[in-house]
Amino acid sequence: HGHYCVPISAGEQLFGVMNICTPEGHKNNEDEESFLKSIAYILAVIIERKQLDKKLQQAKKQADTANRAKSQFLATMSHEIRTPLNTIIGMGDMLSELMTTPEQKRYLTAQLRASEGLLALINDILDLSKIEAGQMTLEAAPFALPEHIAATADIISAQAYDKGLRLE
Repeated sequence: HGHYCVPISAGEQLFGVMNICTPEGHKNNEDEESFLKSIAYILAVIIERKQLDKKLQQAKKQADTANRAKSQFLATMSHEIRTPLNTIIGMGDMLSELMTTPEQKRYLTAQLRASEGLLALINDILDLSKIEAGQMTLEAAPFALPEHIAATADIISAQAYDKGLRLE
């Protein structure tokens, strides 16, 4: 009997060899060999595609695991930072009742606004985790722009003063 041996390969990678046994007296011909090479090539493409799909699924699984770990880390860190920050804000509120001079009240107000700004930033970090999880809802809320500008100026005025700058 005769036979065909056709490599199953794609590029430089050999996946296997297709062996076809033919009955005794069969004469091999170029058309059969060309057809078998085409089949071997299609098999190689299918094998290569399946291997790439498997690698892609593994990479996606790793990315999902890393993303969950990041979200958990952000939530934990946010909680750990918020707890002492809320204490600072609460103590600042209590301290504001003891302040007697306008200068003391102005400094404490700047400290409280900076603390509240930091708390808002931490909440925004948590919101990022919510956005990634598809759990974020947006809402329109009015705000007073002049108050926000004044609060920002209060926070940075001490730095400007230390540098000999006038903040307007």
